[in-house]
Amino acid sequence: MVSHVTHYYKQGATPFQTLSALPDDEALRVMEKLGDDSPLFARFKTPAAYMASRKQTEQWLCESFIAKGKTPVQTYPLYAVYGQSAWIEKYGAAFNIVSIRIPLSLFVSNDISFTYPDSMISYEQRKQIKQQSSVTNSSTMKPSSWYGQVFTMDEVKELVASQGLPEQSWTSELSEESAPYIEAQIWNDQILHNLI
Repeated sequence: MVSHVTHYYKQGATPFQTLSALPDDEALRVMEKLGDDSPLFARFKTPAAYMASRKQTEQWLCESFIAKGKTPVQTYPLYAVYGQSAWIEKYGAAFNIVSIRIPLSLFVSNDISFTYPDSMISYEQRKQIKQQSSVTNSSTMKPSSWYGQVFTMDEVKELVASQGLPEQSWTSELSEESAPYIEAQIWNDQILHNLI
């Protein structure tokens, strides 16, 4: 049973940071420094396009979470992974990526949401999938059935209880460069800052 989320960041950097908290010009400068051809940082090679897509994704995440009756503290989240990600650890090794595990017990249902896979990929696929409002009958679904959905904590626990974790049990329809984990979106950064 998964009891934590994992936040990944570069060793020596400050954890729990987000580009969304920066003025656009500063965020673009950060991405220009980070962009390369690796699966982790290729998205930053076109910083303006990435930032526009990210803002749209975060608006969708927030609106979808609110539509499920939740009241996020912030309008954009900080990011983590449900459990941990072998994919991030594999590709992050060359970049000195380190992690912090955060117990799920620190969060209430308004604090955290989830997507499969990474929220930006899920958002881009949202129009091409059949939308589902819950994880009922999930045993008959393929992983792509969960694209375009925002899950609550109870829903993601139910999904993983019936299906296992994506990097361990699912037959992924994603390319090797895609992020095959369950992403966690944390809507109350005070919980995280209290850890450091």
